[in-house]
Amino acid sequence: MKDKVAREFMGKKLILPFILIVLLALIIFYIPPENSNIVILFIFLFSFLIYLSLSVLFNKKIGLISAFFVGLFLSVNYLVGFEIINTILLISLFFALKILMK
Repeated sequence: MKDKVAREFMGKKLILPFILIVLLALIIFYIPPENSNIVILFIFLFSFLIYLSLSVLFNKKIGLISAFFVGLFLSVNYLVGFEIINTILLISLFFALKILMK
């Protein structure tokens, strides 16, 4: 009985990430990245997808930290451009938050 309930619950939890993957694929293939609002929407949806995926596999803290890191990394790289200093600072922030959240 517990296995059936657990399978149904996991099936319902995996529907939203699948819908987000399809939505992100549609954005990538059919919408040109000329509009900054579309890029920001893509970054937000991608971060949310990472949060949902990692919170299913691990605890919610790791999912939240990872989604925050990916969203911040993509946003900074979109707004400023890729700079090695920003990347190193963001990676160190990610590891510091991971150590503090344990």
